[in-house]
Amino acid sequence: MLRAQNFIVMIKLSTTRQHRRKGGTRRNTLGIDIGTGAIKMARMVWQDERWTVGNQLVLPIRTKPRDFPQEVCDGLLSEQLRPLQNRPLAQKHDCACVLPMSLTELRSVDVPVGTESDVEQMALESLKDLYPDDFDDRITRLWRQNETGYDLAHVASLSLPDILGVRIVEQLSAARLNCGAIDGLPFALARAADMSPIGRGGQPIALLDWGHTSVTFVVSRMGRPEFVRTFRDCGSHRSVDAIAQGLGLSHSDALNVLTTFGLPGNRAAAVAQSVDSLIAPELQRIGGELRKTLLYLQRHVSSLIPSRLVLFGGMATVPNVAGAVQAHSNVETSVWSLTGDNSNRCDPLYAVAMAASVGELSQ
Repeated sequence: MLRAQNFIVMIKLSTTRQHRRKGGTRRNTLGIDIGTGAIKMARMVWQDERWTVGNQLVLPIRTKPRDFPQEVCDGLLSEQLRPLQNRPLAQKHDCACVLPMSLTELRSVDVPVGTESDVEQMALESLKDLYPDDFDDRITRLWRQNETGYDLAHVASLSLPDILGVRIVEQLSAARLNCGAIDGLPFALARAADMSPIGRGGQPIALLDWGHTSVTFVVSRMGRPEFVRTFRDCGSHRSVDAIAQGLGLSHSDALNVLTTFGLPGNRAAAVAQSVDSLIAPELQRIGGELRKTLLYLQRHVSSLIPSRLVLFGGMATVPNVAGAVQAHSNVETSVWSLTGDNSNRCDPLYAVAMAASVGELSQ
């Protein structure tokens, strides 16, 4: 269970939904979402029978990392967290962080159906064949997704090199952040969905984290990730770059235009029309990947066809983006918000950090 000092990743299979516990948060824990474009932080508070935001902070990563895992190992987080290091904190803050898919590896195996312990052991043995050189030097989390119908259990795994986990903890510690848990993006997205009225219910829903350099698609059911896919050649930086080149703007100005004017709505401004035309290829690419993924689910795992799509990440803060995605994917689409009413446009940017702060909603 423990692979490095102050570093906890649970290696367990979850086969059933467990009961929600009210106020089941890690007390005063700061949630940290480590992304390739920014580091987002949020601290959640349980009061009046609901979650509220204590405080939030975003630290943009100004340069585009070429090899993100290696640069994280070499001290990228220390550089980005330098503003925190310069603050005279009296004591360390407990934190829990979520890693992007670019820092983890997603693999799945099919093993014979058996008891939870037997399935876990067989899955670990099968994964040794997939990581012949460094399996013992990896931290791995398993979860059982479904039965295949051929007396086989489908088990997914998310793992990262031990040394990468150690370096992340060390760099957080240098910024006086005491890291007690590291989790993967699919779990945090499913947990965030379960925190909001948007995700409560027994039907599977699709969660799309539109990040800086990639897009992560998760089908969540009853607060657990059941299907995960990464759209590799997508990312919000492509849209920002297209606007910067098309309008002759700096990267920061292009980002401001995108997040301020957004996409055309009922009363579209001329700037929004220009933005729409410039990022149309990216919207078409996202829509194509969504349709392809949904077709796969329909043919192979029909029980996981989602009832709706929920957007997360920086691109989810763009005005009218949900309508644009819905038009390209033909799936009912909305933006994630903590209260379910979209009253705070920044919610989808901090959703993963919020989920990290809360911890497991069930036990």
